[in-house]
Amino acid sequence: MQETDLAVLVAESLREPVEIAEDDNLLVLGLESIALMTIAMRLRAAGVPVTFSALIEEPTLRSWRNLVERALARSGRDPGVVASSGGES
Repeated sequence: MQETDLAVLVAESLREPVEIAEDDNLLVLGLESIALMTIAMRLRAAGVPVTFSALIEEPTLRSWRNLVERALARSGRDPGVVASSGGES
């Protein structure tokens, strides 16, 4: 997953447009649990084996990028092959 893709996915899920820093708590910025579930679902659909509980545990872009990289490495996938649209490139 490209770094900007994850940031765009989160930005699209927020109620109000805000600038998101790597270590901002996404829940404090307004990311709701339903949106978080949708993000987890979209990541899984894109081939990233992550769970809602893993995302909510550390709700920052930096943590999520690390989580995505680890999940893809464990599954033997190249982190660069997953697109934010939910498909492979």
